[in-house]
Amino acid sequence: MHQRIFKLCLSFFSLFCIQKNSGQTYVSIQNDNDLYFSKDYYYSNGLFLDYGYLSKKDPNSSYHFRLGQEIYNPSYRYLTNSNRYDYPYSGHLYVRVKHLKTYTKSAHRVQLTLGVSGNASGAKQLQNWFHTNFLNLKELAWIDAMPQKILVDLTYGYKREWAISENLNLGMDVEAQLGLVKSYIKHSTYLLINGLSLLAVDNPTKTSRSGFYFGAQQHYLFNDFMIQGPLDHSNTLKRELVPYRIIFVAGPVFYFNRLIIKGIWNYRSKDTSVQRHPWHPYMSISIGKLL
Repeated sequence: MHQRIFKLCLSFFSLFCIQKNSGQTYVSIQNDNDLYFSKDYYYSNGLFLDYGYLSKKDPNSSYHFRLGQEIYNPSYRYLTNSNRYDYPYSGHLYVRVKHLKTYTKSAHRVQLTLGVSGNASGAKQLQNWFHTNFLNLKELAWIDAMPQKILVDLTYGYKREWAISENLNLGMDVEAQLGLVKSYIKHSTYLLINGLSLLAVDNPTKTSRSGFYFGAQQHYLFNDFMIQGPLDHSNTLKRELVPYRIIFVAGPVFYFNRLIIKGIWNYRSKDTSVQRHPWHPYMSISIGKLL
């Protein structure tokens, strides 16, 4: 049942990807991974395929579609005694649809995410395939992983930026999400160098100069499926959620020959109180192409 529903989601994603009534379009691929720092735990891997286009009818409107997978695992990857896990095993495979309304110095966004967890997410299969075939490591234990569920989230966000000087911008982003994966409120502040626009960082349909940015993303979470499991408590393992979370980010964004390349360092505080490692670094690397 879950697989059939998600195949329908993939068809929905593909339908929008081949639409014709659009302005400037782009495709991109992104990988989040902590192996760049010789780590392999907590938020261990994210793989995302994105497509978006600028509306011909409204040049301030753009539509963005993501097919994504996220993988989480404990730092004790090979233990079979789940009582010693400092983070549950879990995976999330999803389709996301986002509408952006962009103005000169601000933008509003609304997005809907529909996905599946558990075995249907393919997280265990992909992670163990990669570990055995590319890293020459044993398969991970995946004991007491989060169960298979259909997950839905609705998100609203608002961005605003101010020009401090010709080559320096200050950016602010607020976001609220209600859903089965996560419910939270979030506030982010960024400093952008060389005229880089915050409104273009996650919206390739908007042009910008190459540059560098750094900032802090502060979350207050009310629930987190990856830590606590589903609301019906059908999971066999859960950990105590740390409701306040901060992620420091920094990295360059390059625009040249209709390519967009980003390499963003992330430094994330504890998700759960029993984590052995208080901070978790990972890189977000993406390559996009304007069509």
